Amino acid sequence: MMPRFKLILNGLRELWYRIAYDSLSFSSLKPDSIDVGYQEPDEAVHWIPSVEVADQIKQAYFTHPPSQLNYQLKVPSRCVFRAFVTLKPEAWGKNTDGVEFNVSISSKNNGESTSCKVFSHPTVFQKHRQWQELSLNLKKFANQEVNLTLSTSTPMDGSTNYAWAIWGNPAILSRGLSLKMWRLCTVPFRILMDFFYFVRSIYQNSYMIRTLVRRDLRGRYVGSFLGLFWSFIHPLSQICIYYFVFSVILKVKLGPEYGGMSFTIWLIAGLLPWMFFAEVVTRSPTAVLEQANLITKMVFPSEILPFCHLIAAAINHFISMGLFVVFLYIVGYGLSFKFLLVLPILFSTCLFALGLSWMLSALNVFLRDIGQIIGVVVNIWFFLTPIIYPRHVIPEKYQGLYGLNPMLHAVEGYRTALLGKMDFNMESLLYLFVPALVMFALGGLVFKKLKPAFVDTI
Repeated sequence: MMPRFKLILNGLRELWYRIAYDSLSFSSLKPDSIDVGYQEPDEAVHWIPSVEVADQIKQAYFTHPPSQLNYQLKVPSRCVFRAFVTLKPEAWGKNTDGVEFNVSISSKNNGESTSCKVFSHPTVFQKHRQWQELSLNLKKFANQEVNLTLSTSTPMDGSTNYAWAIWGNPAILSRGLSLKMWRLCTVPFRILMDFFYFVRSIYQNSYMIRTLVRRDLRGRYVGSFLGLFWSFIHPLSQICIYYFVFSVILKVKLGPEYGGMSFTIWLIAGLLPWMFFAEVVTRSPTAVLEQANLITKMVFPSEILPFCHLIAAAINHFISMGLFVVFLYIVGYGLSFKFLLVLPILFSTCLFALGLSWMLSALNVFLRDIGQIIGVVVNIWFFLTPIIYPRHVIPEKYQGLYGLNPMLHAVEGYRTALLGKMDFNMESLLYLFVPALVMFALGGLVFKKLKPAFVDTI
């Protein structure tokens, strides 16, 4: 089932390139000349229609260093040369000195030239097992006759036991309006595919996730006599303190629109989603840095680290919610069928918190002040969210601005689900779910783009 899915996925990728670009593919353009030194051209250069590396299938040239492929062609306007390079998977480690891939272009009109290169080392490739992108902007050669050369070589003092070098999908891509239209139309599809890969990563690394979550929960109370039992004591003590202060001492009351409900119960119902969200977000900046030893020493799916914090916070959240439900029955409040509304609200809050965590954890690798800033931002965010005060006390002219806060809708949704005193508002759920989905996609994109640089920065 999985190989068939990969075949369909790669077919869709190929379709995207064909629609988005006017592509001059080198797979259908034979070199004008091949220079392979002491080797025979038929033995040193091969065109392979299908090469798979890291679940990505590409058409490729196999070239045996040193070798050089020369093309003479006319460059279209607004275009780039683009290829993916790697070493032959079966030859990992044979050439311990690496291979240099080089693209050079010289104009026949004015003699202007440019080049770009990338160095692929077997030990690095064996660690990452991925294609490296190599691109060269051809803007200054637009509509000119040029000589284009693809060459592979090894260091002068390197080993003579050379590995095969691979040029994947080499092509000149001419960008057009269709690219923007296509990318816009495929945004929902790409978001769904990223979500699918994330779910698959969770499934494949489920044992590692359980281990990290278990270690995180135990690490909070390491050396303590009661251990994990503190996960029950902390929320239980908070509920009792809030009840004693606001109901017994201050005797704060809500307005008639809440039907005489206890202020303490109303407050705790709103605090539940906020405490969950705040715990995930405030811990997120250090998610990657805390596991630096794993990221730098092995191929590690670092995207699961913020997710592990989310799971640990969710466990504490369910404990708190269970104690609150018991407290409701003790003081005479029951639950209605609206309690099921907690599920979509919690799911949306998880998406929002996870997307934000991905973004903050990735940015904090490069900007260490993020960890300090987020504590201040979360504190301000708390007071800008109607948790300790009713929403109706906000001036009318600011109601629309407050409505843009996704956590306002999470807090109100929890109060509706747990207390059942207000009517459910589907529009409010959409105001939470849509920003959550956008943040999930944006956070995932930022993390994906910055992830390759983690090893060099940590």
